[in-house]
Amino acid sequence: MDCSFLDFFLRETEKVHSLMRRYACPEEHPFTDWKQLPDPIIMKDKYTSVLKPNNVNLNKKVMSVYLEKILPLICKEGESDYGSSATCDIHALQSISKRIHYGKFVVESKFQQDREGYTKLIQSRDEHGLMKKLTDYAVEERLLDRVRKKASTYGQDPARQGPPIYKVDPEVPVKIYKEFLIPLTKEVELEYILRRLDGFTVAYFGSTGSYSHVVAKEQFSDPSVSLTPYSSIPQVFSAVLSSKADYGVVPLRNSLSGLFRDTHELLFTTEAKICAEIKSLIQLQLVSSTVDASNLSKITTIYSHPDAIAQCQKSLVKYCPTVKTIPVSSTSEGALRASLEPNTAAIAHLEVVNTFPSLKVIQPNIHDDDKATTQFLIISRSAMHEARASPSGRDKTMLVFGVQHKPGALTSALACFEKYTLNLTSIESHYVGGSNEPLFLIEFMGHVKDEKVMNALEALKCHTTSINVVGSFSVAPDPKK
Repeated sequence: MDCSFLDFFLRETEKVHSLMRRYACPEEHPFTDWKQLPDPIIMKDKYTSVLKPNNVNLNKKVMSVYLEKILPLICKEGESDYGSSATCDIHALQSISKRIHYGKFVVESKFQQDREGYTKLIQSRDEHGLMKKLTDYAVEERLLDRVRKKASTYGQDPARQGPPIYKVDPEVPVKIYKEFLIPLTKEVELEYILRRLDGFTVAYFGSTGSYSHVVAKEQFSDPSVSLTPYSSIPQVFSAVLSSKADYGVVPLRNSLSGLFRDTHELLFTTEAKICAEIKSLIQLQLVSSTVDASNLSKITTIYSHPDAIAQCQKSLVKYCPTVKTIPVSSTSEGALRASLEPNTAAIAHLEVVNTFPSLKVIQPNIHDDDKATTQFLIISRSAMHEARASPSGRDKTMLVFGVQHKPGALTSALACFEKYTLNLTSIESHYVGGSNEPLFLIEFMGHVKDEKVMNALEALKCHTTSINVVGSFSVAPDPKK
């Protein structure tokens, strides 16, 4: 069973709830993938359509915030009754999910009251303006005061004489609402309202059927989202930074072949920000339109991206030892050529078979390492990123900084991270524009809104010539086969 005790019982609980049509209700959102949930066995109710159809679901972040931030505030470490704990966890998670996703109804009501004002902000993609319009600090203060009073009233023994003794300090629920539930609700509201008109545009590297396209489809499944292909990684960055696209999907690092140099360099030289990372398993197929599995010797040429070719060397030696391999800009371009040229093949994702009907898989899973992954980034403009960035409890940050070209400069800078116990997971150097002072792109665990990260960045200023936070985002889960 490749999941935690909680994950297993949450999934099984949601399967039962799905049978009872819980997730047919527009305010309910499962933590389990829809594909794993059964259809209801009782007739669906006819709900009046209030919301615009959407797939906004922040439950992955809800789970992370709950486990990493909320539980440590209300529970002590130690032995427990796992079954009872899991039952309580499931109830809490579903309650939090329902509470924050109800923000869709709130923002829809606000939109109906001021369609013109919201429409202008949506069309201009003014996320700061939208967030300001959505926020009512007086209402938030009244909510926090109500939470404090409830926690004080119900968190003590009413029969006790003398000063009250609380099971949980009333300020803890207030902190949970203020630092986690309210920001998550605003994030739901912002995601929903941005798609209220015609959705948004996502640029991706490659053409239909490329790995970036597959990742983009999985991450942006809302029907209102428009996916737009670009033939190079710099074009994706340019589309995002020039507002032709709201987001971009680009590969950063392959666990076998290393960095994608274009993405790496553009993180140093542009103002693009990272919103999220995705880790995807490398699953490559040998496809052709004119050759089948019984006569692989007829293949004269194999097309693919250089990294894909590198990831299949053992299989190529085994099945096609004398065939010429020609690198192209993307796996989907290779698939296109193989669909048009006789006696050729391509190394590509299975998705290309749906994109190019003439192609068929002639040798499945020809990648050399079943555990190999590619790390993809979702990028946006700086204003869009800053308006919605909030910690999940399990985050990482990427930043670029410069140091003077002298002995000990880099060591002094990195000592700031050690001082505040921040775990560095990656460091890369780059020289920009002929400068003799190097820039460094580092990745470390933590979020820019975490106190120790803020302290480390403040200390870093004394040892660097420049600092640019490229993004703070949730750590992507390891992909499952």
